[in-house]
Amino acid sequence: MRDLVRRASVALLLTCLFAPAPAPARQRAGSPAAVVSAYARFHLQRKDLAYMCRECVEREKAWFTPELYRLLVAEMDRYDKAAAENGGPDNYKPFVAGDVFSGREDTARSFRVGRVKQAAGRATVQVTWFFGEEPKNPVWIVLVRRGREWLIDDVIYSARDTLADLLKRPDYDFYGT
Repeated sequence: MRDLVRRASVALLLTCLFAPAPAPARQRAGSPAAVVSAYARFHLQRKDLAYMCRECVEREKAWFTPELYRLLVAEMDRYDKAAAENGGPDNYKPFVAGDVFSGREDTARSFRVGRVKQAAGRATVQVTWFFGEEPKNPVWIVLVRRGREWLIDDVIYSARDTLADLLKRPDYDFYGT
């Protein structure tokens, strides 16, 4: 009996230690800049999950609005369908690849939060991602206030391109600008 209790205790301890931790609500309830900074730290903790994949989206789901989460999942579903129609994932590169929050295919090493624009329950926070010594063009992470929390709703890459627009494109293989 003791052996059974000890094994159950060890299993519970290991589950608690290695289970992915959800993003704490308090990290999503600060200022928009603090929320984006906390998200970026969380995002870069697992560089192997900073790119567009189901595990990454599920791990970071608590940071996103339901709308953005739905678009990200739909994009992965679209890829699965397109890959199946084109010889499988080994033969078919996803249209959206890399880290959609930095706008790059490679993973950033660090980040810097910059200017914040805020009005009426919506905020945009400038983020410069660093991939080496030189920073790349900044992106703007868009947040919306839901209750007491700020949630990520979009990423603005340029004056014409946003993550939401990219994910909403009607044709899987084409994004016209």
